[in-house]
Amino acid sequence: DMVADFIYVIKMLLTFHTGFYYLGEINYKNRDIARNYLSKNFIIDAISCLDIIGYFFINSNMKVFQVLCVLRLYRIPEEIRVFEDYFLVSREISYLIRVLKLALVLFIYGHFLGCALYGLAYTNFEDPTNWFYSNGFEGQGSGDAYVTSLYWALETASTLGFGEITPGNTRERIFFVPQMIASAILFGYVISVIAR
Repeated sequence: DMVADFIYVIKMLLTFHTGFYYLGEINYKNRDIARNYLSKNFIIDAISCLDIIGYFFINSNMKVFQVLCVLRLYRIPEEIRVFEDYFLVSREISYLIRVLKLALVLFIYGHFLGCALYGLAYTNFEDPTNWFYSNGFEGQGSGDAYVTSLYWALETASTLGFGEITPGNTRERIFFVPQMIASAILFGYVISVIAR
């Protein structure tokens, strides 16, 4: 984690010396570059690096700081756009990139949904009616439980729904219903984007 954080901090520092497009021309003036970065992305980038500050200056390894790293995901579309502009991708490759972007969106959605499902079982782990026990997964370690949760999330997002992972109590049913609706909407969006 720390290596990725340091790389991100170096990227932030280099951004203060990277030109940007303004009115069709690249602006290389350091003052304008700093003003542009500070007004657009710097605050979220700095917040997402608070775990480094917490680790070195507060001498803390708090999970709250580590969760803030998730804010970096908002930069993914921008990074893909820069990649496309740099390589001037052809039409065929742009379709492939579009499909890969959608697969990335589905995976990130599945990751967060899977973590939420795992967290739902973890917060009520002693309850024998939770989805983890009622579906026969009690012998799994945390890595296997994550993979199972991710599997359920992607299965739901793709509207396959084999039915081997089911809610075990009302609390979980309340959690599952909006997730199924959101997954159906996301899957419909993905299909419509691919069909364009």
